[in-house]
Amino acid sequence: MILLDTSALIEALREKGQGDIRARVGSALRSGEAVICEPVLLELYQGARGAKEIQMVKEYENVLTQLKCTDQVWKTSFSHAQKLRKKGVTVPNIDILIYSISRFYRADLLSCDGHFTKIIHALE
Repeated sequence: MILLDTSALIEALREKGQGDIRARVGSALRSGEAVICEPVLLELYQGARGAKEIQMVKEYENVLTQLKCTDQVWKTSFSHAQKLRKKGVTVPNIDILIYSISRFYRADLLSCDGHFTKIIHALE
């Protein structure tokens, strides 16, 4: 199971996006291993420009399995946020939530967002 982060999906859609990210996203989608979560959908909808991009986000929402933000996921996020704060690591809360979802469901996280590198170094 591979959780696709917003940054990876956007990079894969760019005509001149990073080849390795584009290939990994494509492979995850073709293999059926790709999943998504509500915070990623929120970011995608917020950034969508025009009907074509909105339709693409709707397709992701309808086709990909969604990892839900359960009460336990939120509690895990709270714990991660506190640990990161104690270590002096400041990253966007939505990235903490996405990371927590990936860990809770034991999904690999496919991202090209440097915030996740900071989170992983601090927590793993």
